[in-house]
Amino acid sequence: MATRTPPPSQPSSFTEHLQDIREDLIDSGMYLGDIHNAFRREVTWRHVGYGKKILVTKESASAVDAKRQADAIATATVPEDFASVKSEDENRADSRSASVSSTVTDSSDEAGTELVPAQLSVVLQCSRGSWLTPCDFWNGPTEDGFEKKFADLKISVVGDRPPHNFQPFYDDFRVVRENVAWLMNQVKVRGAACKGFAVQDDSANLSALRFRHKLFEVSSFGSPPGNA
Repeated sequence: MATRTPPPSQPSSFTEHLQDIREDLIDSGMYLGDIHNAFRREVTWRHVGYGKKILVTKESASAVDAKRQADAIATATVPEDFASVKSEDENRADSRSASVSSTVTDSSDEAGTELVPAQLSVVLQCSRGSWLTPCDFWNGPTEDGFEKKFADLKISVVGDRPPHNFQPFYDDFRVVRENVAWLMNQVKVRGAACKGFAVQDDSANLSALRFRHKLFEVSSFGSPPGNA
């Protein structure tokens, strides 16, 4: 009867190097393989536009909430009893002054109170996709119409569980699966099939993660060459 040959073990120095990397990831507080799930205390889903949610840091979400509350208080209607009577010219002057002041204040406040996307970390084995192919084997517009021109191109990659001898990340993948499921359950639509980011096996278990990266971003008109 044929026996299965165990995978070769990594040198101790290499294993120690992987352990160091793992410790740095855990210290960041955003590692999906952390058994203590520290990242869950740092992130939250927020609506952006219509029907779209993004995962952001709770710190930035709290800052945005505080600014909205402060703006709501600042723009509350002043009771009529306390309103002063001014001439038409004075009202126009005050309106222009308030407009300039508001523009300056809002731009400076919003710069520090924007929603910040959460940057999570995970260690996987790239197995499928065209991540390392700059042109993604571009052959012209796709039939489905999603990529009508080269500027629309998105390259993809599928990350599987690391090899058995790639400890400790092989064992961490179990925790990664649990945390990805937790994240997706926060925004999952009841009755909808799981697709896209999470790749499932025949038993509906998470087996891999799929990533897509847009190659190009729209540059503002008039930008000098090199800033596109």
